[in-house]
Amino acid sequence: LKGHAIAQPNTFSPDGSVTYVTAFSNADDPCSLFALNAETGEVLWCKELARNIAGGSVEVDSKGMLYVAADAKIYSYDTDGTERWSTALDGGDGLDLGHRPFGLHFTNGGYVATVTIPGNVFLLDRETGQIVVQFDVASEYGFVTPEPALPDGIDILSFFPKASEDDFVSAFGTKEAANITLGNFLGVSGNFTDNTLAVSLRDEIYIQGGGPTAEDGSVVQLLIRDSQAGPTLEKGWYILAEGGSAASPSVSQNGKYLVMSDGASTGTAMSQAEGS
Repeated sequence: LKGHAIAQPNTFSPDGSVTYVTAFSNADDPCSLFALNAETGEVLWCKELARNIAGGSVEVDSKGMLYVAADAKIYSYDTDGTERWSTALDGGDGLDLGHRPFGLHFTNGGYVATVTIPGNVFLLDRETGQIVVQFDVASEYGFVTPEPALPDGIDILSFFPKASEDDFVSAFGTKEAANITLGNFLGVSGNFTDNTLAVSLRDEIYIQGGGPTAEDGSVVQLLIRDSQAGPTLEKGWYILAEGGSAASPSVSQNGKYLVMSDGASTGTAMSQAEGS
């Protein structure tokens, strides 16, 4: 995909024949979501969605249905690229970038789970896109947005070789846009969260974001509880970290360990058994 910057891993159809990629559009090609033949690399279809789609990967369910976040919306597509539904998360038209999510994951109960920049967690019905429950992390925990980890106006591109700087400007359109985007991906933007949430085998959700003060960060655990009236989200434990974050929290395959990046520095791991 010449001229497209790709920031997140690609994913595959259930049979492995198609791979899906989110990418930054460019002046020559406005597409940002691609379905590629996994054997030949041929573009089967593409979609012209917002450039910030590149902040998360495509999720694919066992039926081959696609789910992706762009602007302040969650989209679902059929295998041929036909839109099934789209749901706004900003309470409006889905264009408020201050409420956009960075990716999504499935829960074990079959919901789409995502978190937006201000720390609002949503569970959506996979078939209809209906929002079934919402949880405001910042409000419920009394947490605040972290201070930006880099001074205003710093030129992140200046740390790269000239050839790399030119590539970034070409991919993102302008030097200013490249610096803003890199700041988001490095977790130093000053947003409450810049990351994709994690979901464990026990249907626990983990979000890395702000903390009790502007100098703090945290990883927060939420518990999904199912009932006849529908799912709810309940407060679990949290641990403090450096303000800002450089990666999404991750849960080990056996469900025992949560692994996080502490700010943009050293890594920290803890046992879920000890933390629960």
